Amino acid sequence: MESVAQAFLGVRIQCAQCHHHPFERWSQADYYGLAAVFSRVGRRGGFADAEVPTNERIFVRSQGEVHHPRTGRVVAPRPLGGPDLSLSPFDDPRQRFARWLSRPDNPFFARTMVNRMWGHFLGRGLVHPIDDARSSNPPSNPELLNWLTSDFVASGYDLRQLIIRIAGSRAYRLSSQPNKSNRLDTQSYARFYPRRLKAEVLLDAYSQVLDVPTVFPGDRGGKFPAGTRAIELPDENVSVHFLDVFGRPDRRSACECERTDDPALAQALELVSSKEIQRKLSEKTGYALRLGNNKKSHSENIAELFVRVFSRRPLEKEAAAALEYLESESDRKAAYQSLLWALLATNEFLFIH
Repeated sequence: MESVAQAFLGVRIQCAQCHHHPFERWSQADYYGLAAVFSRVGRRGGFADAEVPTNERIFVRSQGEVHHPRTGRVVAPRPLGGPDLSLSPFDDPRQRFARWLSRPDNPFFARTMVNRMWGHFLGRGLVHPIDDARSSNPPSNPELLNWLTSDFVASGYDLRQLIIRIAGSRAYRLSSQPNKSNRLDTQSYARFYPRRLKAEVLLDAYSQVLDVPTVFPGDRGGKFPAGTRAIELPDENVSVHFLDVFGRPDRRSACECERTDDPALAQALELVSSKEIQRKLSEKTGYALRLGNNKKSHSENIAELFVRVFSRRPLEKEAAAALEYLESESDRKAAYQSLLWALLATNEFLFIH
């Protein structure tokens, strides 16, 4: 229930479980009213460590109550700030909650989705952290958040249109190169804030550039289907050292703070000694060896390489440096592998900028 509130309402209601929230309006009655919405929901199976694992089944019981811990009274199911839900034994409370969630006058859902999408594209939410909306944590630009929210609701919750709005904004199109007037800015969007690719996206980017998919281990010695991407993995139980080094979250809570993009020494070591990257670079059918085996000139290959890695042509000095290195090496294949690896370890490749 707390995860639902945090993910879809942008509200951290955990404090209200034991007492009235010290700084916000949420009371114990609000907490247990929301908990009552899910009191009929049960689950069976799905134990990964069971001798014979089964698919988890979610079902709805005909009965289910939540009692207020202080008064002992039964608490009626009630969304945060919403009306009590009158449920028959045949009602699925989740459907009633979903209808309340998507109502145009709902004060939370659309605003939270807009803020999450803004944070996804700009690196920082208008309300930051993106899952901690409260009166003591106001948006940095309330007028913009209100306008985007109204537009999102009017569009029928069209995420594609919302993305077009954000991606077409001046804030999104700003350069990440700081100048004297904006170099200290961290929250007003005076420039684009560079940020490292998320762990799963980074591993998939290596697979795409090198044209060698990652092989992910499955249950009981099996493997995921060929071509499975890191962003498609179901959870953190899939053991991938690269993802753990680059901050993959444990998914033990709905808090965005579980994921870390902070730099670490282990990440630098992984970039220069990763067995997975080495495997992709040395794969016979991969891009690195195809580049080393073709009959094109170094200059042609360098131009192609920069477009593939950076989506741009090389600067004159970059092309000259790469050409000088390739001509100094006797092993053409190894030289292209090393050059490609060096480009893949640059900030230009690792960061969104």
